[in-house]
Amino acid sequence: MHAQNENRWRDYGQLMSQSLDLYRQASTLRPHWPYSWAGLALSKAKLSQMDEELFQAIDNSVLYGPWENAVNISIAEAGLLSWRYLPQAQQEAVLANIDRGLKRNYKEIRNIATQVNQTALLCDKLPDSKEKAKLCK
Repeated sequence: MHAQNENRWRDYGQLMSQSLDLYRQASTLRPHWPYSWAGLALSKAKLSQMDEELFQAIDNSVLYGPWENAVNISIAEAGLLSWRYLPQAQQEAVLANIDRGLKRNYKEIRNIATQVNQTALLCDKLPDSKEKAKLCK
């Protein structure tokens, strides 16, 4: 992340690729551990690798860690970054994850949506709730 903040894009790409490899290994070693799947999904989204592995990582993250704060935050970011490439099933999983995540991680998810310019999407797609009303005011 420091490489990204300092505009060292070559270092950033190499470090993210290493991160991706490590999350793959971790997911193989602990296939029911949602944090590894969430890290894998976020790494792939940040590397713009929109493929079946990303979709499966999203599915496994929300299956094994639906109420884990770090999972909710990572999948919110991964999903919003890759939204237009996601099949409908993963879009629905991401929206359900964000809806749950807003209840306990409102500030973080609001900031992610703002940073990736996806607040309007959430206001259009999320089910009505007090968190959505707050987000979309």
